[in-house]
Amino acid sequence: ALVRTDHELRDWIRTLLLDGAVGHVEPVALLISRFGADVVVTDPMLYGVVIAAQRAGCPWVGVSSSLNPVVPEGWTCLLTDHIDSMSVARDNLFAQFGMTARFAVADCLSPWLTTVFATPEVVGPGPYPDGVEVVGPSLAEARGDEVAFPWHLLDGRPLVYASFGSQISYQPELFGRLIRATRDLDVQLVCSAGALLADALDAEHLVAVPYAPQRELLSRTAVFITHGGANSAMEARVAGVPTLVLPICNDQPLQARFTVES
Repeated sequence: ALVRTDHELRDWIRTLLLDGAVGHVEPVALLISRFGADVVVTDPMLYGVVIAAQRAGCPWVGVSSSLNPVVPEGWTCLLTDHIDSMSVARDNLFAQFGMTARFAVADCLSPWLTTVFATPEVVGPGPYPDGVEVVGPSLAEARGDEVAFPWHLLDGRPLVYASFGSQISYQPELFGRLIRATRDLDVQLVCSAGALLADALDAEHLVAVPYAPQRELLSRTAVFITHGGANSAMEARVAGVPTLVLPICNDQPLQARFTVES
């Protein structure tokens, strides 16, 4: 429901970025003081944390959960349109505390350091904004959210794996189209379908689960169909899996363009 229309999507973005930011400032400032923090590390879309750190005179580092800091000037999508529409309100938020800030799409850029989990082969060689560093993929031995999977149902045919993330996974039309498109191919389709399982996704060539152990599954995948979330795109590149990106909202069209450009 949050992404069904452009209007609802814009309101959701505004809520995430702006509406709660002022309420974060004082509690975070109190924590910075109580812990005697030397550095604050934060998602650069948490503007209240950024303001609290700067008010406390504490250096802060942005760890971006997207490719926003390295998006070239002139790239546009619905997200950039929405961000542009609230740029005055965003500037006023920082001005309320006597501050100005630099932004790349939705990310506030730190004057000290902002890290991006990518490589120049993916996002281009730059130049990047001052303080932005491309640091490679963020991958541990395991994600930590692995779940059981019915591996015994895989029959050896080439695997097409489809996932649209966790926040916006309820995509009945897309999953239905994918099932129909692959029904007559000599492949097996695995769908990480979330709550859609309740709608009885069913086909002879389909294995549908609420959530999948993605990295292990990608190691067996011939083609990955994804919304273009940052984690999914990064994990697919590391696994060397051909990827079809079907962006739905937010930064996903930008991720899709990086995929095409690279």
